[in-house]
Amino acid sequence: MPILFINTFIIAYLLSIIIYISQGILYDGTWFSLLAGVYVLLFNIIFTAKYTFINRRQPLFPIHVFLLIWIVLVWAISQKEYYFQFERTKTITVVQHIIFVCTTFFSFYYLASAKLLKRWMFVPFLLLLSVIFIYNVLHYDVQDLGAGEYDYSSANNKAYPLTALMPLFVVFWKKKWIMFPLMIADFVFVVFCLKRGAMICAAAFLLISILFMVKQNLHKSFRRTFGVLLVIFILLVGLVIALVSIYENNILLQGRFDHGSDARTFIYNRIINGFVNSDFSEMLIGHGPISTLPVAQNYAHSDWLEMLFDFGIIGLLLYLAIPIAIFRYYKKNLLSYENKAALMMILAYILIRSTFSMCIYELESMLIWGLLGLTVGKADLNRLRVTHHIKKPFT
Repeated sequence: MPILFINTFIIAYLLSIIIYISQGILYDGTWFSLLAGVYVLLFNIIFTAKYTFINRRQPLFPIHVFLLIWIVLVWAISQKEYYFQFERTKTITVVQHIIFVCTTFFSFYYLASAKLLKRWMFVPFLLLLSVIFIYNVLHYDVQDLGAGEYDYSSANNKAYPLTALMPLFVVFWKKKWIMFPLMIADFVFVVFCLKRGAMICAAAFLLISILFMVKQNLHKSFRRTFGVLLVIFILLVGLVIALVSIYENNILLQGRFDHGSDARTFIYNRIINGFVNSDFSEMLIGHGPISTLPVAQNYAHSDWLEMLFDFGIIGLLLYLAIPIAIFRYYKKNLLSYENKAALMMILAYILIRSTFSMCIYELESMLIWGLLGLTVGKADLNRLRVTHHIKKPFT
C-alpha cells in the first residue's frame, strides 16, 4: 500500500490522541472526542493483539496483557457505581483509561520497530501538546494574564500533563540546545502549579538528562561539554533560587513538604485499614475499580494503594512487574544514551507519580507508555531481534 496512505493513518492516530487527551481542556467530551477515542483504541488493540502472540522474549508484552486481562475480569465481576463530589463515577471510565494507557505501548512499539514514525510527524505532535498543556495551566493558574499574576494559594493538578510530556523531549537528544530549553520551560510551569509529586518528577527528569549527557560527552570535546554544563548550571541555579523564594513565601508548599498537610494520611489510613479488614478473597482479588471512594471518600492518590485495594494483591504485583521489567531491560541490554535517559525518566515517572498521585489511571500517562513503546521498539530494532516478525498490516 502507498506510503502516503500509511502516513495518513499514523498522522490521524497522533491527532486522535491529542483530541482525546484534550477533552476537558479545550472542550467538554463530545461525539468528536468519542470518535477520536474509538480510533485510538482500535489502533492500539490491533497491535496489542499482534504482539501478544509474537516475540515472547520481550517480557513487557505479556505483563501488560496479563494486567489488562486481570483488570477487566475484576471490573466484570464487581460492576459498581460510586459518587464522588456529588457526581456519579462509572468504574468503566477508570478501566477505559487504564486500557488506553497500556495499549498505547504496543502501538508506539510497532511504529518505532517498523520505522514508520517519522520526526516530521512526531515533533508537531509534541509542540501542539505543549501549547495545549501550557494553556491548561495558564487557564487555571493565572488570575490576571495581562499582569502575569499567578495564584499561589492552591495546588494545581494541571501540572501532571506537562510532567508526562517532559520526558518526550528526549527525541531532541541530538539537539540538546532544543531539548534543555524545552525541558526547563516545562519545569517552570510545573513549579507554578505547586504540585509536590509533579515538581519532584520534573526535577528528576532534568537531573537524569544532565547525568546521561555528561556521561555521553565525558570523553569528547572538553570545551564543548564544559560550555553546555556551564549554561545548564547557571539556569539550574536560577531555578533553585526561584524555588527557594516560592517555598519561603508559600504556606501551602511548606505544609506539603514539612507537615503533609494535604490530608493524605487520613486517606492512606482509611484504605489500609479497609484492606486489612477485608476477606482473604478481597485481599487477593480486590474490591473492584475505585472502591476506595466509599472507604476514604476520595481516590487513594497512590497507584500502589489504589491497585492493592481495587485489584488485590494480584493486581498490585502485576502493576509492580512493569517498572521491574523496565529496569531489567535497562540493565540487560546495550542501549544508546538517548534510550537510557528515556527509560530512566519513564521509570522515575511511574515510581514517583504512582507514589504521590495516580499514574496509570490518568489519560496523560498514554504519553509515557507511548515513549516506552517508542524507546523499546527502537532498541529492539537496533538489535535486530524482531525484524523477522514485522509485517506491515497496510501492505
